Amino acid sequence: MLYLNIQQLHQRKFKVSQIAQELKVSRPTVYKYLKMTFEETKAYMEQLQGKGKKLDPYRDWIIAWLEEYPHLSAAQIHDWLLERYPDLVVGESTVRAYVKEIREIYQIEKKVIIRQYEAIPEQPMGKQIQVDWGETKQKTTEKNEIKLYFIAFVLAHSRYKYMEWQEQYQPKSVEDMQEALKDIFGPMFESMLKGEMNHHLGYESNDKGEKETRNRRNGYGKKIVKTTAGEVEIAVPRDRDGSFEPQLIPKRKRDVSSIEDKVISMYARGMSQRDISSTIEDIYGFSVSHEMVSDITDTVLPNLEEWQNRPLSNCYPFVFVDCLYTTIRNDYETKKYAVYTILGYTIEGKKDILGLWLNETESKHKWMQIFDEIKSRGVEDIFFLSMDGVSGLEEGARAIFPDVTVQRCIVHLIRNSIKYIPSKDYKPFTAALKKVYGAPSLKACHSAFESFEKQWSTYPGAVDVWKRNFSHVEQLFDYGGNIRKIMYTTNAVESIHSSFRKVTKKGAFPHENALLKILFLRTKELEKKWDGGRIQQWAMVMNQLLVHDHLKERVKKYLE
Repeated sequence: MLYLNIQQLHQRKFKVSQIAQELKVSRPTVYKYLKMTFEETKAYMEQLQGKGKKLDPYRDWIIAWLEEYPHLSAAQIHDWLLERYPDLVVGESTVRAYVKEIREIYQIEKKVIIRQYEAIPEQPMGKQIQVDWGETKQKTTEKNEIKLYFIAFVLAHSRYKYMEWQEQYQPKSVEDMQEALKDIFGPMFESMLKGEMNHHLGYESNDKGEKETRNRRNGYGKKIVKTTAGEVEIAVPRDRDGSFEPQLIPKRKRDVSSIEDKVISMYARGMSQRDISSTIEDIYGFSVSHEMVSDITDTVLPNLEEWQNRPLSNCYPFVFVDCLYTTIRNDYETKKYAVYTILGYTIEGKKDILGLWLNETESKHKWMQIFDEIKSRGVEDIFFLSMDGVSGLEEGARAIFPDVTVQRCIVHLIRNSIKYIPSKDYKPFTAALKKVYGAPSLKACHSAFESFEKQWSTYPGAVDVWKRNFSHVEQLFDYGGNIRKIMYTTNAVESIHSSFRKVTKKGAFPHENALLKILFLRTKELEKKWDGGRIQQWAMVMNQLLVHDHLKERVKKYLE
């Protein structure tokens, strides 16, 4: 107990600052406990236990962030809270303790992301450019210190470098920097285009040596390009036989030629049609109506239909199913719609969203229709299906895929059971539960569950949740640890829904296609993020599948 530790150190003649340093608490905390008696401390602690925590109103946000980004630190969570709720006053230590508790209760393990750096292939001339801003303090000849701003460029496949010093601009705002950019972009683009011409002809300007080609430079043509800083006029070099095809700024093309891609990209990130229209006008200086934005985003509908009906892999060792609820306007009323999402792990360890479906409610019959559809699209076998416990879903899945093992999400069971537990007992309750489903063997699991029942018998509602679903805990021990780690929770698909919520939170959608468009585009963004990656420890998962008596033949069938 903190009170006793403080009193003992005080009796040993420790100073207040030394006690604070030893126990890693603040000095005001030490002073407070030194002034209190044991009885006062006990009453104070009981009062704290019955009191709600400061971050409880933000609990759902914190859980959603941690499930989508398990690598987040408490400091990052603190920053995100202050960005979303500027009036919130909370210390870093409070957030750190609260995040730690959330991770323990919901079993959200902190993942360490190891970045792998490798050289990228050399790009063709003009295909890539590296740009960076900088500033430096230098001494003048009069020994006065001045600050210099600069911007540096390096063109791919070239030793040519370009730097512009910005002493004359002294930008103090974004607007100042935009004005500076207008003067910088022109000479920078022209220098890069000259470098491209040198590469095209095979010799430098004013080279007096023997040439390998009859082609020569032929002056310059003027061209106006649109940049984020506004319109800039540049001189584009020409050659006599007209064979020069610049890559940096292609012929007959300006920056706004890719406006459709930019609109679709902004829509995929959750911006409304009117927000996109305003943004385009701010950047490029011309307006795009929100009706035009709608027409542009409608161009993805054929791609959506093709994606929704595409052939699927013949085997998914792990599949996760869940529903997200959002709002659609029908005539003069709004209705809640369920978005059915299925995430699969392929035999190669890749993530694959099998499809998105809409229905007014979540039901067994709709799930059966969906399972029947994915079977007709080529899915022959599913080893494990993780779900949140919708009534009838287990029977519906087995009706289509008889050999599937259906697993109730343990994290959902934890959430369902702590509804019957006072907040002051969350930590010891979840710690006792972890000994059950995290036991090293089935025998140890049974023993831990007996102790759990006795310890928490005063909360029969919570214990009953686990009694009714204990078979789903027992079956975890039929498989190796790496398999259990994947199948025991639906966090994988819930993280997708967390990403979807970022683009659906603005309000009701006018019709189903509007909702499906934005979810499809968000799905394509996620697929880009996953491209080239693999599920962690997938090699160990495959080894455990291959040695399992009831699974090894099914696995080998799809490895051949």
